[in-house]
Amino acid sequence: MKAGEFADGAHVLRARIDMQAGNVNMRDPVLYRIRHAHHQRTGDEWCIYPMTMPIHYQMLWKK
Repeated sequence: MKAGEFADGAHVLRARIDMQAGNVNMRDPVLYRIRHAHHQRTGDEWCIYPMTMPIHYQMLWKK
């Protein structure tokens, strides 16, 4: 993935947490995606970016 041989959105990296979980969205959430875009700090060195999870924003907002 890091070598850049795949197109944007062609593959993702998922975490298999608990396939029996009641919440379907948390059975195998997407952690990283491929996106060929220029980044302000890393430039074009990386094409793998983490997905944001809305629950993190909710937890921070409640604090």
